[in-house]
Amino acid sequence: MSFEAAEVDWSLPEALQQLAIDGEREIVAEVLTLFQSDTESRLQELRGAVESGDRKRVRAQAHSLKGSAVQVGANSLAEACREMEMTAEARPDLLPLVEEIEARFVAVSKAISLEYGAVL
Repeated sequence: MSFEAAEVDWSLPEALQQLAIDGEREIVAEVLTLFQSDTESRLQELRGAVESGDRKRVRAQAHSLKGSAVQVGANSLAEACREMEMTAEARPDLLPLVEEIEARFVAVSKAISLEYGAVL
């Protein structure tokens, strides 16, 4: 799996799009801001789990991150998290995938910030 910084796979899910259309753009921005701050702390947990070799915690954090990413339409981030979740026990070196997940999060966060003003 390769990732280029310019590649961003983010599109607001239909339910959140409808909220924005219905005049609830502030709520959508709040959801996205919460996603960004929550994901940032979960990524720190994920990296810590990888660095300490706690593969059960790696799987749990990857699973949580995947769910959050799906809810806001961060599809490539969710896919990388799914890969981490599914291969955490067997993959010999998890650090490159953590770095990829972090890079995808940064790219998604930038796209969110440009579109909705949510901040990292």
